Formats: sequence, C-alpha cells, structure tokens
Amino acid sequence: VYSSFKLLYARVYSTIIAGGEGLTRLDKLLEKIKNNPKQVHFEELDKILTRAGFVRRQSGKGTSHYVYKKGIRKISIPYRQPHILETYVVAALKLLEDDFQDESN
Repeated sequence: VYSSFKLLYARVYSTIIAGGEGLTRLDKLLEKIKNNPKQVHFEELDKILTRAGFVRRQSGKGTSHYVYKKGIRKISIPYRQPHILETYVVAALKLLEDDFQDESN
C-alpha cells in the first residue's frame, strides 16, 4: 500500500512540476515512443527527458549533439531529422527507466 501511495504522490508531484500540462499527455507521448522507437522526433524525446529532470546542453560549438544530464546519468543524442535513430531512443528509454527505479527506491 505504501509503495502505491508513493507512486501516486510522485505522479501528482510530477504533474505540478510539468507546468500544468498534465501527465496524460506525457504518458501518451511516452507510450508512443515505447511502441514505435523508430518514428521518434527529436522534440518528442527532448520533451520527455527535460520533464524527467534532465538538463540539456549542446556539447560544443557547431555540433549537432545534445547532452542530457541528471546527477550521474548522462546521454548524448544527435539532432537528426526527421527521426532519431532507434539506438538512441532505446538508450534514452533505458536511462529513464533506471532513473525512475532509483527514485522510487
């Protein structure tokens, strides 16, 4: 019971942090990304990562790579149109999953 309350609290807190956008939109976007990692736009993955608390920065002048960092977790994702390569999407999802598990423990 305590763990389900903790999860509910985390969802409500995340909704407040998300600036009122609500988790339903973010949940739908995350499900879309999980179901089809080959068809993910950079902006979609960027939204999920930044709302999860990762800070984005560009790795250097004139480069197309963006680095997302939260604590000790870090991932580099190249900006690519129209879709990000599946490898980077899967790595980002794994990073998010690991981060969520660490926060819930």
